[in-house]
Amino acid sequence: MSIDFHAIGTALASAYANVTPPTDERSVQFADLPRNNLSSFPCVIVYPPEWETAYQSGARETTQTWTVRFYRGRMSGDVNADTTALLKWATVLVDATHAASKLGLSYVRKAIPAGGLVGVHNYGNIDYGVVELEVGVWTEDAVTLVA
Repeated sequence: MSIDFHAIGTALASAYANVTPPTDERSVQFADLPRNNLSSFPCVIVYPPEWETAYQSGARETTQTWTVRFYRGRMSGDVNADTTALLKWATVLVDATHAASKLGLSYVRKAIPAGGLVGVHNYGNIDYGVVELEVGVWTEDAVTLVA
């Protein structure tokens, strides 16, 4: 068996695709790996991870950090309303990560939000309101070490 980073990324994206939005907010329009442009909002982009690997007793373990960024859309200019909506979305997204903590993959031990922020992110020279999660993913699979 081997660890499939693409499968982990798409499984993370799937965890956010059908969440129930906060009251008065639109449903997530798409959740995916990075694209050339953002065409509809809100959406979730799962960025490739940083990771470390350890080998012991026939097992390979990885500790991965994935950036999951929710884009609500362009900032409206009403700071209080934008912040309130983003904070409500943060709750939904953190809960969705917990609900999918194994990602449906046998080699994933757990996937949990390790941190996050609410703010503004520039994508394609446009400022968007975002919720950004750092999702920790821990995997383990069997390997044969060859001398």
